[in-house]
Amino acid sequence: RLRRVVRGLYLNWLISPRAQLGEAAVWMRPGAMVSLQTVLGDAGVWNNFTDWVTAVVPLSRRYTTPSLGKIETAGGVFVFRGVSESILEAGREEDRLDSAASYRRATPEAALLHWLYLSNSPRSDLSAPPLDLDLDRLDRPKLKRLARAMNLGEILESFLPRVGTNDAAA
Repeated sequence: RLRRVVRGLYLNWLISPRAQLGEAAVWMRPGAMVSLQTVLGDAGVWNNFTDWVTAVVPLSRRYTTPSLGKIETAGGVFVFRGVSESILEAGREEDRLDSAASYRRATPEAALLHWLYLSNSPRSDLSAPPLDLDLDRLDRPKLKRLARAMNLGEILESFLPRVGTNDAAA
């Protein structure tokens, strides 16, 4: 069966493995990368599962200004957030892109850094990541390498000590 997402875009559920809703995000917005809560939830880092697809979209002169925000479709809910292309393309490709995915999907380390970037941007209304994240599921050397490449080292270093503290339960 084909599952309609938006006009002209369908997911093929006859193939194996079955197409995932996240795959549609990259067709809905040029340059989109599934990231943030979707990736962190799937990796077990964030414990508040959502079936919404969250993605980041590059903000650059190479791309037209994307339509951002929440979009409810026949296939499901998508949330697109704009991130500077220099942040999305920083660092080693194997550090920022999930090589096991058949579409543009961030690694959990990159997804956390995208969230920290957005929560510290004056142009974004996204709040900081919760403090009850399971950071043991992340590759710390990869996280720190990527943070340096994205110029988010100081932001990451101020965030990490707070995760898992008593403030996380509040």
